[in-house]
Amino acid sequence: MNEKKSILFVTDYGIYPELTKALANSGAALATEHLMRKAIKRVKNDPPDLLIVEFFHEPQFRDRVSNLESILAQLERNQKKSRVLVLFYPEHKDWLPQLRKVFSIDTCLPNDSELPVILEAVDSLLKNH
Repeated sequence: MNEKKSILFVTDYGIYPELTKALANSGAALATEHLMRKAIKRVKNDPPDLLIVEFFHEPQFRDRVSNLESILAQLERNQKKSRVLVLFYPEHKDWLPQLRKVFSIDTCLPNDSELPVILEAVDSLLKNH
């Protein structure tokens, strides 16, 4: 029996109405969060098959590179292996390698990627989960 795949889409900074609608119509169970602390709680209680999250470098953080360390650390504590798709702002891409040294990230795409490109990555990650 095939279980319905789950997606958690965390949009801390941007608004993605077309992507959100397409994900809702993808056949996977979609949950969205706009606050990182709520997303972390959701990951802790019910880890998704796929986490889609925005990467944002915040220079004022002394001990972190970005907004993602906390949620990725929580995700890695879980028994369930979740896939991770990061949407990044092009001006922040130079900070991604530092984050990828520490955490498992499956795919990174610029947040301004065309919708079919993002959906193809989502489909591939869910099929290979």
